[in-house]
Amino acid sequence: MVPLGLDPLPFALLVTSVVLYRSVVRHGLADVAPIARDLVFERMGDAVVVLDPDGGVLYQNASAVTLLGALAEGNGVAPRAALAQRHPELAAVVAALARMPSAEVPIDRMLQGDPSEVVIAGRAYSVRLVALRDDCRSQLGQVVVLRDITRYVQMESLLRTLATTDELTGIANRRHFIDLAGRDLERARRSGRPLTIVVFDLDRFKLVNDRHGHQVGDAMLRAVAATAVARLRQGDVVGRNGGEEFALCLTDTDEWTAAVVAERLRCEIAAIRVPVAGGEARVSASVGYCALGGGDLPDL
Repeated sequence: MVPLGLDPLPFALLVTSVVLYRSVVRHGLADVAPIARDLVFERMGDAVVVLDPDGGVLYQNASAVTLLGALAEGNGVAPRAALAQRHPELAAVVAALARMPSAEVPIDRMLQGDPSEVVIAGRAYSVRLVALRDDCRSQLGQVVVLRDITRYVQMESLLRTLATTDELTGIANRRHFIDLAGRDLERARRSGRPLTIVVFDLDRFKLVNDRHGHQVGDAMLRAVAATAVARLRQGDVVGRNGGEEFALCLTDTDEWTAAVVAERLRCEIAAIRVPVAGGEARVSASVGYCALGGGDLPDL
């Protein structure tokens, strides 16, 4: 059937090459971007959940299924209530972020993509909500991204503790005590209620360190701090203001009550005993107080 005995194979290859070229160029058969996106989406460490405009779950990546469980079976859409029933705290955060106008978002949250935090299975996650819109700005759905920030939360908590707590005694350090007491002073000034500042210093404490060593001195300071903490009510503050100097801020405490507290504290400190080689170490304390009424509260 081939005229002049021509070999039809080169012509067939030419036609096939043209068809393949048009398919590759026009239809993107060689485009690996969609494949790469699917692989990244499935293998990324962050949990990702895609929601439809009604809040139903369209899709989850593998990390989201591991963290939240399968909210949508197969390719079906889980109802809006699925997320709220399985993870109500996460659903509440997503709803709050969806209602929050960008103009009202604090700048630090805007820089982080409007994150909020939620705890799931004992670990902390930041939640980001990204709106999906078409070219006409119509909403197609939302993407919820959860990133494990447990390590950062723990580090933040540790740094906050180091910045506000006296390492030896575990009570507020000087700066934190002044901040807390200043807050209580301002509150007492507005309400007109009394407030008392009690300050006490351990007498000749240097002799304890010189005679028995700093380990005994440290044990004594911890015992004194524990004694002061035991005298506190809810809302009172105790802090270590110096080497052997401590202070208490007692809310709703008048002069008579302050005198009683100061004397009891002095007696309890004198009764502290720290075991040492061949005996016990003890200290005494000089205690003073200033009871302030609502009308004569100065700045701290």
